[in-house]
Amino acid sequence: MDQNQSAKSRTLKRLQVGGLPLIHAIAQRMRLKDILYKYIPAHGNEDIPAVETLMLLVYNLIVGKDPLYELQQWVESLDFRCINNEDYENVEFNDDRFGRVLNKLYLVDRASLMTELVVFFVKEFDIAVEQLSNDSTSIKAFGRYPGKTKTGLELKKGKSKDHRPDLKQLVFSLSIAADGAVPIHYKCYPGNVTDDTTHIETWNSLLKITGYPDFLYVADSKLCTDEQLSFIVDNGGRVVTVIPETWNEVESFKEKLRKTKKAKEIIWRRRKPGSHDKKEYFSVFKGDYFTTKRGYKIHWIYSSEKRKRDRDNRDKPEKSRAVFSAAQWKNK
Repeated sequence: MDQNQSAKSRTLKRLQVGGLPLIHAIAQRMRLKDILYKYIPAHGNEDIPAVETLMLLVYNLIVGKDPLYELQQWVESLDFRCINNEDYENVEFNDDRFGRVLNKLYLVDRASLMTELVVFFVKEFDIAVEQLSNDSTSIKAFGRYPGKTKTGLELKKGKSKDHRPDLKQLVFSLSIAADGAVPIHYKCYPGNVTDDTTHIETWNSLLKITGYPDFLYVADSKLCTDEQLSFIVDNGGRVVTVIPETWNEVESFKEKLRKTKKAKEIIWRRRKPGSHDKKEYFSVFKGDYFTTKRGYKIHWIYSSEKRKRDRDNRDKPEKSRAVFSAAQWKNK
């Protein structure tokens, strides 16, 4: 074969590397594949262990988030040497293979799997878990999705944060560590579950992960119910939350402010988010304040920006009524 024929027989193939070597190194350090094999062991009738396919799916969720029907094209573009899987270069990773792997993952004890992964990850990377924050959101769905999972998860109509009460939804609860906002725990609930019923379960799960009860648990006002607060405190926990406007202590304090000016102390100044030159500050009213029931400590916080927002909100109804009255007069 002459030189020209040899050149024609060669082809140039472009392969992706990107962030895969770094992601693969982190996955190895957290023993992700080893823990997955514990829950999804290899079977003799498999040409490729399910976990190996699942690892590719995990990598894609991090770097691409492609739909199942595009995963095969993505896999074929990879340089397998960067993830130490050169033996699978000629394997067909189609959407059917990924779908069957997801079915196997669904059948395992995923709660125990996630707990084991997170506990090892926290220890291996020395993640501080002294302060954990929780929040939830609703995820709406279009179309018909009948039935429920074996754990009771079901699309339901509820209080939609997307302002779509006509659609069914799921409620997604996530807890993160203050140390780098690392996700520590999550759970999905049926769409009709409200936030003020989930915190005891969440706190118990975080207790299993941290191994001790006195971490600081931070959440919004939905945490502030007597049942949830008393459960956490009675079990040695600590909580920071927002007291709802419906509590008598709020109206009582506001009434005192209307009658007497109270001293306050600035505790934090910062640049207003989204602004280059405007500042905002937060102050705390001096004095010791406690809830009437159980005597929980209250810190009354004053926000310069919230004062402006409240003032604007108070003015809006007046403007609306003025416009309405003008329109009525014109029609006459």
